[in-house]
Amino acid sequence: MPADLFDGRFASHRVAAWHNLGVVTDEVMTAVQALDRMRSYDVTLEPLLVPTLGGGTLASGYNAIVRHPTAEDDEYRTFGIVGSGYHLITPQSLCRMWDASVGAPVETIGALGRGEQMFLTTKLPTFSVNGDEVDTYLIAVNPMTGGAAAQVRIAPVRVVCQNTLAMSKRQASESYSVTHDANAETRMGDWLRHAYQRSSARVLAIQTAFVLLAGMIARPPMTKAIIDAAYPLPRRPRPNAPDQVMVHRTEQYEQRVEWALNARSRAGSLFGGSATGADTPAFDGTLWGVYNSVTELENYRRMHTVQSASSSVLFGDRADAMGRAYQVAMDCAQHPEDFAGRSVFRIDPDRTGAD
Repeated sequence: MPADLFDGRFASHRVAAWHNLGVVTDEVMTAVQALDRMRSYDVTLEPLLVPTLGGGTLASGYNAIVRHPTAEDDEYRTFGIVGSGYHLITPQSLCRMWDASVGAPVETIGALGRGEQMFLTTKLPTFSVNGDEVDTYLIAVNPMTGGAAAQVRIAPVRVVCQNTLAMSKRQASESYSVTHDANAETRMGDWLRHAYQRSSARVLAIQTAFVLLAGMIARPPMTKAIIDAAYPLPRRPRPNAPDQVMVHRTEQYEQRVEWALNARSRAGSLFGGSATGADTPAFDGTLWGVYNSVTELENYRRMHTVQSASSSVLFGDRADAMGRAYQVAMDCAQHPEDFAGRSVFRIDPDRTGAD
């Protein structure tokens, strides 16, 4: 998984991302225009040749996915080796496809790693969860590695985080995968068009789920279950290695336990009142508040670099933590009896229903 933005290749409409990288513009951008603003780059399929005994070369039947040199990186970079049936969706073709199928202005565009993965988003209607505003986004993700499918998603972002990249697979109300075969561009364009046309209905579905979370009081067993799921403890290492190896494994295990317990404590403190918007009706004491305590922690906790954080929020550990929290929060809301024996948890009538 790529760990950073590709030489700061990121562009945003109106509002800077929290990492303050890339270009921010007030201009409404098509995807093709956004790619130019971000700084376009070329990725192509090149025949993979093998040497022959006579000193020549012979086509192997495979192709290399190659990124061409850029001003910042003057080397050719190989992203993967693929068979003859693989169809590459290039940065340029992704953007043309977006403009033809969606036609909506781009909110964010970015490239990760050395350019092997690109994403595009556009903002869908904002809705309110008992006074707490939530944005939703249509997202296209295009890996150019040969080992992963392209994706189209609709997913929510909490406005207070000011982070258009805070998406996770488990948060998505819709997610479609597109394999890179001869019909990849047609199918991805169809999914983009389909998802965008149905976005109003899907936004309503997301709102319904979030209102459910905001209407349920988070009892201590629920709060603990959500936070513990977001930050699970690692397994104790098996004693099946030499002493020196076991010492190293034990040290790593203890460090991971300490990290998880610290994260649980910080998320609990956010839910206890230190989170942004903790005094709003939707947040105060609810499952929505617990879930958003995890999302705030994941959007703002430090990593080695802001670039690595930006990738992790979208695809990596941070997205996974938010996804686990969301899933258990929904389980709590739909099956409260599973989290406290026979106790029946009250749903505050003042915290239900859409605004």
